[in-house]
Amino acid sequence: MSFVFRYLLAVLATAIVFGLGSPAAHAEGEGAVLTYPASYFATMELNTVRDMVTRLPGFVFIDTDTTKRGFASSAGNVLVDGVRPASKTDVVSAVLDRIAISQVDRIEVIRGGAPGIDMQGQTVVANVILKRTDENHLIATLLNTVYGDGHLGPGGSIEFNGRTGDDSYDLTLTRINRINDDSAGNGVRFLTVPGQATTTDGAHRRGAEQVGYAVNASLSRPVLQGAFAANLTLQQTIYNSAVFYDAPNAADFPANSKVRSAEMGANWDRNFGAVKLSLVALQRLERDQNFNASIASGSNQVFNSVSDTAESILRGTVRYVSSQTLMIQGGIEGAYNSLNGSSSFISNGVAVAVPAANPKVNEKRGEASLLASWHLAPDWALEAGARFEFSTIVAQGVPARDLNFLKPRLLISWSPIPGGQIRVRAERVVGQLDFTNFIASSNFSGAGISAGNLLLRPDQRWQFEGDLEYHFWDKGALVLSYTRENITDLLDYIPIGGGLDGPGNIPKATNNIYNVEMSLPLDRLGIEGGTLKPSLVWKDGAVADPVTGATRQISGTQDKLLQVDVLQDIQSWDSSLDLTIQSAFQRPTFRIAQVNDLRLHPLYVGLAWDYKPKPDLDLQIKFFNIVPYQFDQIQYNYAGPRNLSPLTSIQDVHTHSEPRILLQLRKTF
Repeated sequence: MSFVFRYLLAVLATAIVFGLGSPAAHAEGEGAVLTYPASYFATMELNTVRDMVTRLPGFVFIDTDTTKRGFASSAGNVLVDGVRPASKTDVVSAVLDRIAISQVDRIEVIRGGAPGIDMQGQTVVANVILKRTDENHLIATLLNTVYGDGHLGPGGSIEFNGRTGDDSYDLTLTRINRINDDSAGNGVRFLTVPGQATTTDGAHRRGAEQVGYAVNASLSRPVLQGAFAANLTLQQTIYNSAVFYDAPNAADFPANSKVRSAEMGANWDRNFGAVKLSLVALQRLERDQNFNASIASGSNQVFNSVSDTAESILRGTVRYVSSQTLMIQGGIEGAYNSLNGSSSFISNGVAVAVPAANPKVNEKRGEASLLASWHLAPDWALEAGARFEFSTIVAQGVPARDLNFLKPRLLISWSPIPGGQIRVRAERVVGQLDFTNFIASSNFSGAGISAGNLLLRPDQRWQFEGDLEYHFWDKGALVLSYTRENITDLLDYIPIGGGLDGPGNIPKATNNIYNVEMSLPLDRLGIEGGTLKPSLVWKDGAVADPVTGATRQISGTQDKLLQVDVLQDIQSWDSSLDLTIQSAFQRPTFRIAQVNDLRLHPLYVGLAWDYKPKPDLDLQIKFFNIVPYQFDQIQYNYAGPRNLSPLTSIQDVHTHSEPRILLQLRKTF
């Protein structure tokens, strides 16, 4: 923890040295709402609303969480005209990427809540307000990625969007070429078996991109004296990857996955005087097909799985704004989720039974909420309320389960000085069960077979958060945040049966999250158009290992992420530069008979150049992983449970990752 405190002291010392204690006018407005007009971004070479949001001082963008079921629980922290799009597959970041900066009137950052705004369960949200002018745009985007092994990854999109009167519309066709990670490369594997000499093999990782196609369409218009919006998303992606090792322990681990999804959503909002009614309907369908194999001398294993999931959501909220200082909001949400899955595991030509190989699961879930937002005084705000969640889960082969949780929330905000705000939050958060954990899965090159678990419970977290936010120098901000989580039914690995483990619940755990975000404009230091943005997220979790009983880190949790961005806008060149540096990190996973330790070091370095010679023409060149990092995976394998069984092997793989270059041309007609 000494690193965290040293980092905090360094940030505070920097703030004092550069005069942070002397606030200047920051954007427009004080207290809960800060307003950034379009002119605020005039000196920055930007293209889309997403670019604008990432430049908001002290604001950390949170995207839609597609892993969570339900609508309210998956929300990000950006609204468009005060409304969240009725979509999950089409995440908020993609929606923002399709809105040009010419369409933006202003962006409001609401801190701690404001009457009339649905905060989506967040402490801070950005509300993008669009212009009401009639215009139509045709936007063509071409991109190509040059990978370290020389192959190319072409992609692009063509989009038509516009507004006529009160009607707005958008249609986008996309060739997807999405990067999953930068770990592809070549290296070496050291394989150690107790009592034998260590052997050395060449190691290779291939397949870093996900390719496919997508169609996105949306329409907004007045209906029945209210605002109606509908959207449609159709998407298909394929991801192929492979890990293989040279002799003397030659082995090949090919894998591929194919995902098809379809989603249709609609929302309708209408004001009845001081009362606003909001209705949301959403239907989502998805099919996941996965193949994974292990091919080695004398051994051949194949795992296949197919899962069909569906999600149907109806949601209604009523907001009553009795005055400029008080809002009361109530709502109800109903959802039906289902999973039909099948999987097979064949080892050396023999079928092997796997727990929860062919699950059939459905969930009926409802949630009722009541929330009040009250500005007690110009400098004080209070948000208090609760949600009650109830659900019934039916899984073939096990008794039906009824679950219910009360989720209270309290948020107090105090703005004692211009530009400054202190927030304190206490809330009970209940996780959403990931249906993919109900079905067996495999990763032969990593953790092997994982059994499904039909008896999972969602984790519950009491979160206690404190934030200190301060804005200075017009474009500067400092945010210090600490969150304590007391966790019940933590999702981790537990014994399932048949000699396998899988996702399960551990009774108790704790987690401490330290977060520092800073935007330091460099104009006053003589570097016009420059901004320094250091960021630190440190997670210090603790849980009793279900095998050994010893206290350890929570599986799959990255210990820290220290990132420094250096932004430089150069108006005379119609350009902007973004240098990104990320620190090393470690992410261990603890299983019953195995420990996997993933490490990245020493640094991740990226550089982006954005050249905009005309308002309607933009060229981007992004260099990823300029200083190739080392991607290490250390795997300790045991003959059985780690507390009772001997170590059978240690696999130490060091991969030298490869750089890549992205070229993108965007033209607006």
